[in-house]
Amino acid sequence: MSNDSDALISGSVGREAVNRSDDVLIIQFLLNAIARIPETGLCNDELIAKISEFQLKHLNFKTADCKIDVQGRTLNALVELAASSSDGVIGGKGLSARPDLLQRVEMFFGVARQAQLQKPAAAQPVAAPGGGDGKLTEASFAAAVEALKPGVQLAMIRAFAEVESGGKSGFGPSGLPVIAFEGHIFRTYTKSKYDKSHPLLSYPYKKKAGPEWQANNKNQDAAWKTLKAAMELNHDAALMATSWGMFQVMGFNYAACGFANVDDFVAKMKAGEEGQLEAFVGFCLKTAGLRKALADKNFADCAKLYNGKNYGDYDKRIERAFKKYGGK
Repeated sequence: MSNDSDALISGSVGREAVNRSDDVLIIQFLLNAIARIPETGLCNDELIAKISEFQLKHLNFKTADCKIDVQGRTLNALVELAASSSDGVIGGKGLSARPDLLQRVEMFFGVARQAQLQKPAAAQPVAAPGGGDGKLTEASFAAAVEALKPGVQLAMIRAFAEVESGGKSGFGPSGLPVIAFEGHIFRTYTKSKYDKSHPLLSYPYKKKAGPEWQANNKNQDAAWKTLKAAMELNHDAALMATSWGMFQVMGFNYAACGFANVDDFVAKMKAGEEGQLEAFVGFCLKTAGLRKALADKNFADCAKLYNGKNYGDYDKRIERAFKKYGGK
């Protein structure tokens, strides 16, 4: 599971701003953490007034400019406030119809929540073997079906496990979880700081599984070496920019999966496949529209919500695996 967005909004929103519809919709969603405002994607006097109120009351601006810039103080503060208010639940209102935007917002919520946490004095080494225990059983999958009911078939969960893991375990030969490092997401969290000094670790998104991605993830030894190199630059950003385990859940989704911080999420990914399945279930429950898409067998929506808008043939692969496991 990946994500292909590089910035939360693409242009300014508010008075005398660019006001692209997607950007306006995101800002309206964020503002709903403190105010009730329709999520229409249209910039109007009501939205401008809410931006002004936020700048004056929450940021103590002497004079509000009624505008939210891409890298500005107003946007950063608004993301932090909305992230702390949402408690990991994304979606709702107008934004719920846009899974691509929901994933983008949740990615930025992830880094905001992580920044708010007080880190322990020394993080546990991430590249210590974990995983032989906690193998998935029939009872494991049955419990997942129960948690996701009504309507989600066992075959659907097995399909995701097969497609995301390539039909293999959630762990590699070394006993570490199967991972994939996403340099464009690391770039987002580190604000392009390492583009020039570490171009294989931090690069803009151009296409799915581009040359940098292939070099970083050509095998699990390479992927773990890449992750450790990125962690030396920024521990949290590296873990959040990595997909983990049998279901390849992105680290930045730790809160949506029910974890307090990304280190706790990674520890669960290392503990066994049971923990990896629990994270998958948590993500499905907290991501607006995903459980319904699973139950309705809407494979296109499943692909968008789970793997981002540039999902390629992901929907077809999930459908084939679903049928293979007896889904109807």
